[in-house]
Amino acid sequence: GMVFGKLRSQNASFQPGGLRAAPAPGQPGALPTANPLEDTVPFFPGLHDPLKIVAGRDADFQPLRAQSSIGASPSLRVPAVGICRLEVAFPAHSLELATHVSENAASRLMQKSVSVWDVDEDAVSLALTALARLLNKLPPEVRNRIGRLEVGTESNVDFAKSIKSYLTDLLPGQPELLGVDNVNACYGGAAALMNTCDWLRATAALDQEEGVEDCEAMEARRFGVVVSTDTAIMDEAEIGFMGAGAVAVLVGYNPAIEILPSPVAEMKSTLDFLKPKVHDHNVLTPRMRSRESMDHYLAALDAVTHKTAERFPGWSLPEVQGCVLHGGLCKSVVVKAMNHWYKNSGATAQMGRAALLAKYEPGTKHGELLGGLYTASLFFGIHSAVEHGKIETGDRLLLFAYGSGSTATLLRALVHRQLDDFEPIAPRLAARVPVDMAATTAALQRHRAEGLFEGLGKTVQDARENGLPQGQTKEEPGRYRLVERTPQGERKYEVDS
Repeated sequence: GMVFGKLRSQNASFQPGGLRAAPAPGQPGALPTANPLEDTVPFFPGLHDPLKIVAGRDADFQPLRAQSSIGASPSLRVPAVGICRLEVAFPAHSLELATHVSENAASRLMQKSVSVWDVDEDAVSLALTALARLLNKLPPEVRNRIGRLEVGTESNVDFAKSIKSYLTDLLPGQPELLGVDNVNACYGGAAALMNTCDWLRATAALDQEEGVEDCEAMEARRFGVVVSTDTAIMDEAEIGFMGAGAVAVLVGYNPAIEILPSPVAEMKSTLDFLKPKVHDHNVLTPRMRSRESMDHYLAALDAVTHKTAERFPGWSLPEVQGCVLHGGLCKSVVVKAMNHWYKNSGATAQMGRAALLAKYEPGTKHGELLGGLYTASLFFGIHSAVEHGKIETGDRLLLFAYGSGSTATLLRALVHRQLDDFEPIAPRLAARVPVDMAATTAALQRHRAEGLFEGLGKTVQDARENGLPQGQTKEEPGRYRLVERTPQGERKYEVDS
């Protein structure tokens, strides 16, 4: 194993209780002693002791330092890592709820519209589209230094082949890309982001052991990419929860939005949201207990916000400049959660409702037009907050990631600058092709047929020829589509040129 890139001594072996001395040379089970590290002091002394919570960086915080395991080596500094760029992809069609479902549904869910897509788009095609948009904007020297590509999803089309494996086609010259898919309801994208940030922090220690101290020099060495992609397919009765989208995030040193160390988590086992492997393919909606899910969501939010405020002074709701919460399947989830947080944290005495709205409302603008986004929800929220909010250098943000089952984490973030090459998506959202309920129902029928063996690739071809009206998006370049699906489950994707 490795801690900040340092190999564990061969003179110790791992036990559930920590490190213990290995058998002496010559005794049964002894390891060969072949390098000078075998008698070094453990990298972190007191490993048997309970871990202490160490506050991360704030605006005035000096970089954390960890004692090197090699006597004369300089101390290791934890560099700033986080989000540098963020690109998004979403279906080209939308259903307006107030017009085609009911005004009551639109009002209750606080949703203006949801995304609609046909069977020639899925979580893989959306991921390919988002990643291609990101890579096309990167200079070769950055693309060639991507060392990790990690995915968050709950909408994979295969139980064995990862979505990450499809994405490697876009980086054919880099076979050593680390990372695979992260799966737990809506939480996988946040897990991928934290994994990638930790990878960058750990490999920075190796740079420093090699004498690289400058963050700009580190930045030139490696980057990571996180892709979150999902399709929240629903039956007609739950159409207000439907949605789809993907994000591709460039993660690196010297970030625009720094993700601080020591996220606060709350994990437990719940049964409120399930997608059984064996199920009726005529039913598209997951097995949901909506009220129970909301209760678990709020309980997790209470836990992580309380612990964060205790552990990290300056990071309570009234003290931060912005909040982005996982959006669930509709905007009303975020509104209810923020009102709950506001009332139960004692913030009512320190800030008014106008200040509360200013903290979270900008992050909901994309979601209220796109619908349920699952793992991509938090990232679309970040993009929305940047596009519609007044985020400035030095602002502190709280990011709440959640997945039913249940997994929750509160991340702390610092804004250093605008996201690189940031592109507002309001014009793209406005250019989507509107469809009515009849066209949406026809698309859902094709999704049901595609889930059955008799459907297979036939519905893909049908969608290309007789599917949703294409409008101006018919010749939209850069959008990946599923063009073939074989009886063996093989899928082929091509990009619209």
